[in-house]
Amino acid sequence: MFTICISTYNRPNYLKRLLRFYESRNKDFKIFIGDSNSLEDHKEIKKFIKKLKNSHNIEIFHNPRKNFMNVIETHKILFKNIKTKYMVICPDDDVQLPISIYKMCKVLELNKELIGINGKCIHFDPVKNYFSNYPLLGLEQDNALDRVTSFFENYFTILFSVFRTEEMRFIFEHLYEKNETLKAEIHPGCYAAILGKIRNINEIQLIRPSEEQKKYKLKKLDIDSNHVNEFLDIISSSVAKQDGFELDLIRSSVGKSFKKFITAKPNYSILSKIKSFFDNIKINKIVKNNFNKDFTDLTSFIIQNKILKN
Repeated sequence: MFTICISTYNRPNYLKRLLRFYESRNKDFKIFIGDSNSLEDHKEIKKFIKKLKNSHNIEIFHNPRKNFMNVIETHKILFKNIKTKYMVICPDDDVQLPISIYKMCKVLELNKELIGINGKCIHFDPVKNYFSNYPLLGLEQDNALDRVTSFFENYFTILFSVFRTEEMRFIFEHLYEKNETLKAEIHPGCYAAILGKIRNINEIQLIRPSEEQKKYKLKKLDIDSNHVNEFLDIISSSVAKQDGFELDLIRSSVGKSFKKFITAKPNYSILSKIKSFFDNIKINKIVKNNFNKDFTDLTSFIIQNKILKN
């Protein structure tokens, strides 16, 4: 029914942990891995996969890359080979929950106007000792302009949503190539908002630890002003084509909303801590005891105790 696309960057132990988690949950979904490890580690990973019960549902593609931001090229390779109708991206240090993805695929099947869907996301920090709500949102406005401006003004990582595979292929084949920061996350998110609606539902979908991901926060200095103007022209033209609105009006609106995005505080600043259970549960002990194994006990704990509330 769907494919989980895992991109890994020189972290074989992270990948093994994630694959162990999926081993007992993989009945009919596929796992595609874009592996950037060294050739030696790649061979080790392939041997590891052969020992898994669900190895027949796993395909691995070796694609060494120079740095973290080249992840888009890895995704392109994976997307070209997907045969399922739906897909979802999962970095090697996160976990996408199959039980929720199944439900989301059913919603997509029944609602043709949606190109993507996401749920709730748990973020936890084993060092600072807290759980928090990492924002995933919906974009169900009736026109592309309103969806794009809402995306910039209430930024979230659209790429963690469950998508129709054909739309994701199209998005990644038409990205802005001149700037890696725009190409890696912002442009694909914009294209998704242009192409159709994104729904957010009340299901715990994604779990994100904070082990290393903060190294890769977007920096304003990464984006050259000439690249920004060219990028916004491309986005505005796409919106005008989709909506049939006047280009100058769209360019002005898109430019204003993008300025709000680029001058806003980093996404992590709007994380809201979830204080329930703090008095009764030793969060740090739970994380250390369960997270390092294979996510299994930790995810069960989160779901059973409903840590992420409405």
